[in-house]
Amino acid sequence: MGVTYGALRAAHENNRDARQLWICPDIIKAPMFAGGGDVNMHLVQLFVPAASQVDVDVEDVVARVQNEMTKRYGGATAYINSPARGLWSNGGKPEEDEIIVIEVMVDDLDRDWWDQYRRELEHLLRQDELLVRALPVERL
Repeated sequence: MGVTYGALRAAHENNRDARQLWICPDIIKAPMFAGGGDVNMHLVQLFVPAASQVDVDVEDVVARVQNEMTKRYGGATAYINSPARGLWSNGGKPEEDEIIVIEVMVDDLDRDWWDQYRRELEHLLRQDELLVRALPVERL
């Protein structure tokens, strides 16, 4: 799963409704989509709780993350209309959570920067741990 060139191009050309899939139009022109050949990059995924345990507007946090990622990397995708549901065992009674996934494609993975950014989001959302992961991506 991820953002493909075809999906970006189709959404851009069809002026797809941004309520379901947020796309920065400039990403179509980004160097990773220009020309041919393989381009190695990373897909960074941030898993943000859809409902905060504190008085924090999660939609504001998602908008903030999107704006910051757009300034730093040229765009971001947030899946906000259909939060993912997770179920796990925490030593006893199963716990359920709904999350919003924000995806960012990056050429270079600055692990120190992402570690600090994750800690800032954990503090903002008052989370013990927030999952931020990077997956290698190769353009086909």
